[in-house]
Amino acid sequence: MQSSDQIADALMGLINASPRSPRKEEILAISSAVASMGIEVEAGGTALSQTFNGITQAIGTGADEVNAFTDTLNISAAEFKERWTRDALGTFQAFLAELAKLDQFEQAKVLEEAGITGVRQLNAIKLMTQNLGFFGDQLTVARDAAGALDKESQKFFDTTAGQWKVLQNNVR
Repeated sequence: MQSSDQIADALMGLINASPRSPRKEEILAISSAVASMGIEVEAGGTALSQTFNGITQAIGTGADEVNAFTDTLNISAAEFKERWTRDALGTFQAFLAELAKLDQFEQAKVLEEAGITGVRQLNAIKLMTQNLGFFGDQLTVARDAAGALDKESQKFFDTTAGQWKVLQNNVR
């Protein structure tokens, strides 16, 4: 089990590096899963940020790399873009699930075609593909925790003291 500081480091790496970031609870789930699977958190966070950024860039530019995702998921480029925009992590999980059905050589070919070629990226994707159930469980836990945290923080922000503190922070 990784420390909360390590998970926070991975979390910040993903938040800071992703122009199309998954939602905060998804980032927390990814960070927790990466840390719990034994991937060095900074390396894992960077690798996954590069992967998400690469996918977003490929969609935005219409690059050939998109075809690796659309062919694997058996959907059109337009549908892939819509799914990625609506639920990047869910789309990524679906891709990982399909990738897990392939042998190691087919996986290597798909990842190469998708532009996922960095050693750290490949290691992270391989571990996530091998641990889809665990990854899904981490996402569920993180979503539940984020929901509870949102409720508690909203109670604070609804108070006069909370609103005053937010105002003070915004003025600084």
